[in-house]
Amino acid sequence: MDNKPTPITGISFCIATNGKRVEKTLMTIKSIKNQPWGTIPFEIIMCGDIEPFSHIDDVIFVDEKKSAHSAMLARLKNCAALESKYNEIVFCDDDEIPDLNWLSAMVKYSKEKSWDVLANRVLNPDGTRHWDRATLHPHTMVPYDHPENDKSLYQSGGFFMVRRHVFEKVKWDETKYFYGGDSGSPAEDVQYSADLVAAGFTLRFNSQATVWHNDCSYTEVNFGPRRVIVVDKPTLTRDYNYKDPKFEHPDFVTLIREIKNLN
Repeated sequence: MDNKPTPITGISFCIATNGKRVEKTLMTIKSIKNQPWGTIPFEIIMCGDIEPFSHIDDVIFVDEKKSAHSAMLARLKNCAALESKYNEIVFCDDDEIPDLNWLSAMVKYSKEKSWDVLANRVLNPDGTRHWDRATLHPHTMVPYDHPENDKSLYQSGGFFMVRRHVFEKVKWDETKYFYGGDSGSPAEDVQYSADLVAAGFTLRFNSQATVWHNDCSYTEVNFGPRRVIVVDKPTLTRDYNYKDPKFEHPDFVTLIREIKNLN
């Protein structure tokens, strides 16, 4: 449906939170505010258990505490986006940190290429990838230049952007839960990607923009040809005798230091 480049005119960050990662979430907010906004307006909308953050200025709060503690992540994202006002909507988990060049890279991409749905690199603290470009069948991460017309593509719901007309047409399926819940049905982000593709939208990708998933308990592992996946480290230790080197990528360390020094 996208046909010609359309500049970014304003961004609404929709952060779903259960209120359990206060320090990390405060860093997410700082990193967003620290982008080189210039004349581009933005807003931050937090939805879920918002009590630990209610003292923060310049943030819009949507109280959905019950949903936040019931794995109803899809509902949190819908409720936040319904309160948004700008043409570009970012769905953002409460432990994601946009790199310092994220906005510049997205603005540049939007001036040069058309898009309705746009994802970017999402890296773990050790520099490995976190489900930032993947297919469901087979269930594996794929190269960043993987064909965008692949109907099996899906992206982690942790961080990506849609135009407002996309959200107005395709909302998150609130019958789907975080990680699929106990029902065995698809997780909410897998379902949303499938619904976007079914509605005719292409899942574009900007490999020049980076977001860090601020959770050291995950890493990328290669289990064989085309079987590169993200696994939590406790599972790796239990099932594969994984030895965690406790390594953090220098770029991540530098970014964290800079954010902590912000007012």
